[in-house]
Amino acid sequence: MSTSVPVADWIKRIADEERRRDAVRIKEDEQIARKAELVRRTGARLVDELRSAVTRDADAFRDAGGVPFASAPLCGQLLNRDLGYARLGPRAAPSPRSG
Repeated sequence: MSTSVPVADWIKRIADEERRRDAVRIKEDEQIARKAELVRRTGARLVDELRSAVTRDADAFRDAGGVPFASAPLCGQLLNRDLGYARLGPRAAPSPRSG
């Protein structure tokens, strides 16, 4: 009879530890699900807001006259049609014709 009491305590401790681990695992899964739902709901809204802001800014820039750039292959140079060529390197150097 004395051997059954320590075995029962040992089994009870293991069962309690399993229950605690299961509770922590369930809580973590619920947190992950809540975060995923929050990202799903707000992420789409943030992307839509960013898209509309970029479109609005691009339209305003275009309506203001913008700065026309040519992106033809220029051997490491960028042509600004208003100012001429600018050499692209570690730092952009102004065109000699830009004044």
